[in-house]
Amino acid sequence: MARKVVLSMNNVAKCFYTQRETITILQDFSLTVYEGETVALMGASGSGKTTALAIAGGLDLLFDGDVECVGRCVKSLSSSEMNDLRMQNMGFVLQSPFLIQEFTASENVFMGRGDKKAGMKKAQELLESLEIGGLPADIKLSQMSPGQAQRVAIARALFSAPRLLICDEPTASLDSDNAARVVSSLKAYAQEKGAAVLLATHDCAVADSVDKRFALSHGRCERIA
Repeated sequence: MARKVVLSMNNVAKCFYTQRETITILQDFSLTVYEGETVALMGASGSGKTTALAIAGGLDLLFDGDVECVGRCVKSLSSSEMNDLRMQNMGFVLQSPFLIQEFTASENVFMGRGDKKAGMKKAQELLESLEIGGLPADIKLSQMSPGQAQRVAIARALFSAPRLLICDEPTASLDSDNAARVVSSLKAYAQEKGAAVLLATHDCAVADSVDKRFALSHGRCERIA
């Protein structure tokens, strides 16, 4: 059975304009991510990785070309429809966890979404699935290692069971062991839930461990064998 397309980006172009020049960030950028698949987008700093992720997640709609997420053309959606699409189908993991200092690990995952008792139970189950369920219930961010904090951020992104998980340099501040654990967690989620994971990275070890790799250079995206 053919896998379903979760994210499709076709001939995407993005430019910034100044009084003196036009700066091209993306041109003829095309990328497809299927369910159950982890895809790495590689490129140097300033190559346009973050811009590509923002467009993929519907955070930037000022572009040329076509982007579809879970079968919906993002440009055809109203602002409220786009917000609903993100809330119901997307999760985001950034380079910094951006956790709330005063919250425990479980509270940072739950974030007041739904019934507290059921939500906190689900949060703890997610933490356990990411191999950090042994954290004390009242542990705060300041007591976590960088690897633990990043996995808490991943659990938070997974709380709503997104079909598409977008990760911007999620391992940049981690050592190699913690980076490997984070990528392993992302791959396991994609395979178990039939979700798609698109992550930007400059780490070759991270890119080598996912299903597909693409290089972004001069605004264009090319598959790496």
